[in-house]
Order: sequence, then C-alpha cells, then structure tokens
Amino acid sequence: MATALQLTDEQFDALDRLRFSPSSAEVFRNCLIILRSHAGCSIAQIADFLGCSADTVKRVRRLYRQGGIDALHPRDRPGRPRRASDDVRTQLRQAVRTGPLTLG
Repeated sequence: MATALQLTDEQFDALDRLRFSPSSAEVFRNCLIILRSHAGCSIAQIADFLGCSADTVKRVRRLYRQGGIDALHPRDRPGRPRRASDDVRTQLRQAVRTGPLTLG
C-alpha cells in the first residue's frame, strides 16, 4: 500500500492556491490528487473520485515527490505543431457537435 503524502502547512497552502488559479483542468486534478493523498485517501479512492486511472494517481504522486509543485504543470506534448488555425478548429468542433439530421 502506498503511503500518504505528508504536506507542511506551506505546501498545502501553495497547492490550494495553485488549484484555484486560472490554470488548466489538468493542474486542478493534479492538485486534488496530492491534497487527497495528504488527507489519507487511497490511490483507488482518489482515482474513483476523480474519474481517472490509478496509474494517473501514481504518476502524479511520483512527479510531485520528485519535482514538487512545479511538476504538477503539464509538460509540452510531443509531436508536430498544429497546422489548423483556431478559427478552423472552432468550426470543426462545432461541426462534430452538430447532429447529422440537422446538416441537410
């Protein structure tokens, strides 16, 4: 069984501030993983609560142990840069959400 993370008051406050900063959903989730680990929740409980896999919880906990709060930010994704403009991507997103019976 994995041991709970023990945070200092300063670490807890820093995670709480980061969680509510205008960041990304991934950063919010990662902060919750660490905060719930500190509260003594098991990996399975955290994964179930957040709707992610146990491997994700383990990975985030490992990243936090190795790199601290900065490791909770997403890394750049590998691959080539996007070619489609934001406008094209917005139109594509709307087309995908449109039901096939309304396209006629």
